[in-house]
Amino acid sequence: MKNGDRYKINKQVRKMVIFSVHNVISDPPFHKMDLITCRNLLIYFKAELQQKIFSIFHFALKNDAFLFLGSSESIGDMHNYFSTYNSKWRIYRCKNKQGSSSISKDAISNLNLKTDFKSDKFKSQLDINYNNQPQKIKKQLLEKINNRLINKYIPASAVIDENNQLIHVLGDVNKYLKIPINKVSLDILEMSPKSLSLILNVAINRVRREEEEVIYKDFQVEEKAELGVMDVQISPLATSHQERDLIVISFIENDGKESDSNIEEFKAGHKDRINELEKELDYTKENLRATIEELEASNQELQATNEELLAANEELQSTNEELESVNEELVTVNSEHQEKIEELTRLNNDINNLLKSTNIGTIFLDEQLRIRKFTPVVNENINLKERDIGRPLEDISHNIKYDNLFSDCAEVLDTLIPKESRIETKQGDWYLIKIHPYRTEQDEIKGVVITFIDITKLKTANKRLQKLRDAVEKSPYMVLITNTKGTIEYANTALLRKTGYNSQELIGSSPHILKSDKTSEAKYKKLWNTITAGEKWEGEFCNQKKNGKLYWEKAIIFPLLDEDGGISSYIKFAENIDVQKAKEKELQQLKAENQELKKKLKQRSDNND
Repeated sequence: MKNGDRYKINKQVRKMVIFSVHNVISDPPFHKMDLITCRNLLIYFKAELQQKIFSIFHFALKNDAFLFLGSSESIGDMHNYFSTYNSKWRIYRCKNKQGSSSISKDAISNLNLKTDFKSDKFKSQLDINYNNQPQKIKKQLLEKINNRLINKYIPASAVIDENNQLIHVLGDVNKYLKIPINKVSLDILEMSPKSLSLILNVAINRVRREEEEVIYKDFQVEEKAELGVMDVQISPLATSHQERDLIVISFIENDGKESDSNIEEFKAGHKDRINELEKELDYTKENLRATIEELEASNQELQATNEELLAANEELQSTNEELESVNEELVTVNSEHQEKIEELTRLNNDINNLLKSTNIGTIFLDEQLRIRKFTPVVNENINLKERDIGRPLEDISHNIKYDNLFSDCAEVLDTLIPKESRIETKQGDWYLIKIHPYRTEQDEIKGVVITFIDITKLKTANKRLQKLRDAVEKSPYMVLITNTKGTIEYANTALLRKTGYNSQELIGSSPHILKSDKTSEAKYKKLWNTITAGEKWEGEFCNQKKNGKLYWEKAIIFPLLDEDGGISSYIKFAENIDVQKAKEKELQQLKAENQELKKKLKQRSDNND
């Protein structure tokens, strides 16, 4: 769990696991373990140290427990103590925990334990059963009886293997054998005194060569005169496992004196051994000389081969440089291709989303006018499904009143001239159908594109607008529409007829084109302020025709609002009025304005007094 900036082991896990700094080489091992995981550590050790660690692991594990190594590690020569459970994952199972004798030797040396040759265990058996598993009382009693009989009736003996390694002892061999100082070794020749080691070396070789027993009678160890005279018996040991070359060395004490005949026999045997060694040395010299000559010839060949390899290496280096440059180019090209792929993917996604979200039905046809792709909206009029891709357009049924659809597509593909038609469906809806040739970026024709645009609402609106237009055009009132800046956008027939202008002359011009000097600027300013404030203006003023003649009109001007409530344009409805009446009304208006002005002047005068 998290503790500040650090992490702390959970208490439940902490109680179950022992966390300890442990030196696998020198620290005493744990015991009766079910699993040891040691991954990618042993590859940094030499073979001898690895064997030592494997011996420690064998001691620490239970029988049939597991050893989990790294992917680059193996148990080496320890197959007698570990079986393969899973070779791929380097999982091994511990074996031979009961009744194993040779592993105890490794465990003793590898764990640096002090061995006491005077102990009862060593006298009876050198092997140590590390499992310490309890045994039955009857078996313990039989072992004690056997040990007593062996100690009493069988002379002190040592059993060695094919490498002269001590693997078993009977009786007390402490006075004949001794562990060497500094380096721990179980080699019988290194553990024996020099004089005894000499005859043992000769006798062991002779026993292995002749497979017969050799006995040296009345022999005395020069370094240990207190031992007295004894017989040394070296015999081959027959076992059920014939593959092992075992030898038993027995030390038989007696009270006789040293026999000259035995000494002479030993010296003769020693001389024979020396002669054999000299012959072997001569033979070895000859072989060595021949081997040196062969090595010299091989060395010359190797030098020539090395020169060829150097030349080949230079070629490989130059080739490698070329490959690196090519690889760089490939990386660059690959990056460009990756960018293009990403760009095409984005573009394809954009097109797919556009085709799905648009309300325009689209069908893509190939050069044979077969369905290549279509948008979902097109299903409203053309009965298409995904399984129809690849089918000819002629075989597809539709709901539009367009019998020449297929022939028009063929004509567009031949002439490359687009076609456009307004078609009604069987449900009464109207569509604008456009047929265009499909062009690639290289301007190649790869088929035809058909688009269906729903114009039902537009057609209905146009009909409605046409009615309104006819009503405005035929109205006796003069109608003028301007934008928010005051530019004329529309003038009906009554206005054009009254002013003498045509529509091209008025549309795009300012309403001041009809202005006369009979109406004051103040009046025009008041009119503009009223309508820009979103209010209606109503009044009379004098305008000028194209030929310069004047005419009076009574007008109503008000703003037109858009969907957001803003002013989109201004519209004026006006009717022509009699000039005389207009003048009288204007005169009355001027008099009223004059009366109001006089009142204001009198009020100011009274205030000044």
